Amino acid sequence: MPPAPEERPADSVAVASSRAVDIATSLVLLALAALLAFDNWRTGMSWDATGPQAGYFPFYLSLILAGASVYGILKEFAARRNESEPFVRREQLQRVLQVLAPTIAFCLLMQWLGLYVASFLLASWFSSDALAGGSRC
Repeated sequence: MPPAPEERPADSVAVASSRAVDIATSLVLLALAALLAFDNWRTGMSWDATGPQAGYFPFYLSLILAGASVYGILKEFAARRNESEPFVRREQLQRVLQVLAPTIAFCLLMQWLGLYVASFLLASWFSSDALAGGSRC
């Protein structure tokens, strides 16, 4: 049995660095925080005669999320002189996609074929892989 990819030497090409993934995640969270802050500001984020409006608490939570995202981005740019380790290598990404692609197909097919037929197809896909010697996963 061949060794698992984690046990092999790092000869596979790095697809993404940890720094790039951290920055991309922080940017997505910052965009989400901006959207949430705008929506809660529009809903009402102040005190009314009866107490806080509906968007009061979520608005300030979105500001905290935005601050944490900006901190993450600045931290990664400050550490730019340090070499970043790979987040995922090509071989590891291929193994993840071998499970992710059939799972996405399952979710899409479930809308038209129903839960039972789509589940049967997904289980058949992975069962045939196990019988074939694990070439796909």
